Amino acid sequence: LFRSAAWRSVLMRRGDEPAIFSADGRVARTFAGIESEARGMESAFDRVQPGAPVGVQFGNDARFPALLLALWRRGLVPVPLDRSLAADAISSALEMCGAAAIVRQNLNEGIAVERRRDAREVDADFLKLTSGTTGAPRAIRFRAAQLFADCEAVCDTMGIGATAVNFGVIPDRKST
Repeated sequence: LFRSAAWRSVLMRRGDEPAIFSADGRVARTFAGIESEARGMESAFDRVQPGAPVGVQFGNDARFPALLLALWRRGLVPVPLDRSLAADAISSALEMCGAAAIVRQNLNEGIAVERRRDAREVDADFLKLTSGTTGAPRAIRFRAAQLFADCEAVCDTMGIGATAVNFGVIPDRKST
């Protein structure tokens, strides 16, 4: 997905422009900063076999886009996991997906990759966990083209263009 000409074009046109703002309005990342950060993270996944799912328990962090880039460049399949999940739920989700590793935030602003085992290759670019109507967790497979098409549809529907600043909020389950 992000080896594409589209990403390279964004970097060429907007490299030094803000890509992510912090809550106080400061620039947290430029497009070039995300690219550089992704390149720096890639080696953390050297020992994880391509095609394997990798649990991502990262939360709301400006490093998340770079982490996704690093995973995709290594041919890995991100599986986002909510930070509020209990240890047994995380273990169950990783087992169900056949995840080879889990990556978490590190206290010193790095990332911590915990290799779990050799995993089966998954025919997807992204896995999203859902309980669906049964209440039992399952993984929905997405291709990069589907993620991109969804993004384009949301942007078109909402009139979001290159100059728009977006703010997204997802409520914390504990506060609802």
